[in-house]
Amino acid sequence: MFELFKKSAQLIPVKVSKNEEKLVPTISDPQLLSQKRKELIELVQKAAADGEISKVEYDELCDLTVQVGVNNYELNEMIRSEYKNHLKAKIRLYVEDDGYVDDTEMKNLLLQAKEIGMGEEELKGLISESVSKYELEQAKLRAEGKAKFAEKARKLGTILLTVGAVAGLAYVGLKAQKQQTNNIAAKQGNYKVSLTTVMHKSAKTNDC
Repeated sequence: MFELFKKSAQLIPVKVSKNEEKLVPTISDPQLLSQKRKELIELVQKAAADGEISKVEYDELCDLTVQVGVNNYELNEMIRSEYKNHLKAKIRLYVEDDGYVDDTEMKNLLLQAKEIGMGEEELKGLISESVSKYELEQAKLRAEGKAKFAEKARKLGTILLTVGAVAGLAYVGLKAQKQQTNNIAAKQGNYKVSLTTVMHKSAKTNDC
């Protein structure tokens, strides 16, 4: 039922019709069927991870597709989808590096895109999407940075106001004490009365 792919580098094993007839799973137990479907997805991911599908990997995939009722077209779509995810990840890496995709990187991406049947326009669409997302993330980070700076400035301003208020009260207190000193000195006819004398006198007054 499955035609093995050629030896040349090829990510999609066979060309099949989109209207290929659905297969009936050979496994009837729902729990086992679910487990085998999960195994198929994991095998597709494993096959895509190293960039090529070996004959052994493909044979395993074919064996499982028969068991879970997946036809050639569906298998190819699963493989293509996995490689497309890898391609998107590579685009993100290129864009996050310097904010764009240069000519060398574009050639590399075009080769990978061609292997999974993706045209240049679709690839450019993925790149534009990635660049737009990157720019939005950068704008968000800048906005968050400004917000944090504003919050720090606000907190600093509050601290400075508090310090200023305390310093102002201390100044008023010292000025009052100085005035009290001058008043006592004036009464005693001596303008050299010290602050200690004032404090001592205040203490006595409080004792009373």
